[in-house]
Amino acid sequence: MLSILKKLIPRGQFGKNVLLLAGGTAITQVIAVMAIPFLTRLYSPEDFGILAIYVSIIYILMTVCTLRYEWAIPLPKDAQSAAHLLLLSLMILLIIVVIVTCAIFFINNYLKLWGGLIELQPYLWFIPLSLLGAGCYQILNMWAIRNRRFRPIAKTKVTQTLGQVFTQLSVGFFSQGPIGLLLGDVIGRSSGSGILGIIAWQKDQKILTAVNFSGIKRVFRRYYKVSLYSTGSALLNTSGLQVTPLFLAVYYGSEVAGWFALTQRVITMPLNLLGNAIFQPFFAEAAKLVDSDPIKLRYLYLKISKKMFIFGLILALPLLFAPWLFEMIFGGTHWKTAGVYAQYMIPLLVTQIAVSPVSHLIVHERQQWQFFWDMGRLTGVCACLLGGVILGWTDTKMILIYSLLMSILYGILYAMNLWALSIRIKMKCQP
Repeated sequence: MLSILKKLIPRGQFGKNVLLLAGGTAITQVIAVMAIPFLTRLYSPEDFGILAIYVSIIYILMTVCTLRYEWAIPLPKDAQSAAHLLLLSLMILLIIVVIVTCAIFFINNYLKLWGGLIELQPYLWFIPLSLLGAGCYQILNMWAIRNRRFRPIAKTKVTQTLGQVFTQLSVGFFSQGPIGLLLGDVIGRSSGSGILGIIAWQKDQKILTAVNFSGIKRVFRRYYKVSLYSTGSALLNTSGLQVTPLFLAVYYGSEVAGWFALTQRVITMPLNLLGNAIFQPFFAEAAKLVDSDPIKLRYLYLKISKKMFIFGLILALPLLFAPWLFEMIFGGTHWKTAGVYAQYMIPLLVTQIAVSPVSHLIVHERQQWQFFWDMGRLTGVCACLLGGVILGWTDTKMILIYSLLMSILYGILYAMNLWALSIRIKMKCQP
């Protein structure tokens, strides 16, 4: 995998950072891949369906748990402003976690109105724990990205996956139901924050201890537009991705949601490996080049996205035999339908892996563009899902139409990034 990546990415420090993160992420993906056949024998499709509902809720909450102020951490030229953004993000996170914890006590009686969601009721208390751990990691990860500490980031990816897989397997051996899957998710999201936090304190203690309330107010006002648009956009973005398993659980049952969850878990592994490894150094590089050399940034964007598209096609080839492979690998005919889903989601896999890792509208401060694209995607996905129910589509037909629609939308996002780059280049070339 690493030898293939060397051919995909440009040489230089950027390429080294990609390979470093890809190496750490590759280890995590190997662990995750090896664990799946055991997990599918310990847990039922219904258990995976409950996990899918839980994860969807966590992802949606994660988009608002810091109001996205941590995404501005790499942007300031001075380190002190970035430190104020770090503390501001942590303060907002704690407030949101308290609000979510209080809200959980008031929603238990309403879950019965939503069919498949009632099965999540005994496990709602996991949500604040996952949110706190995941939010801390998000914030510290962006601080590490700003300081180009990609080696510790790679290490934390390994510890996260080890904690998640070990918990899910060990609990699954001794208990029934989805509790092992959910507890593993909590531990996996929380692991790694300690490592990044210790490193930040050791290396940046002088900067971090110099933060003050006036500085926090200043960066709050300076980046509120970034927060406003990116939070709304991220909420729409995440909802556009996570509404599908929630919808399937409500209208088709937790078993269908479980098949979809396993399919997503398998086909997103290449995106998790390459996407995160490329996105983080690309985001840091784009923040540096967007003003100084936008022509070079456009070249980098086109080169990486083209090669990622080709690589996505190669990765999709085994999915042509997915029904047979899923039945053989995951332990029975009850997983065969998930293989059919995987076949139908090939177009989505290819386009997403080509576009998502290098999409960078926030760097151009075009958050409103991202906002409207995410709004269009959420509207399109909801219309597709609701239309399918009204028209009586089967679950497999629903997945196929969903995949094709999402592919078209990622093509539009690709064009929007090129447009933003063209505007930046024209601004740079003007006398």
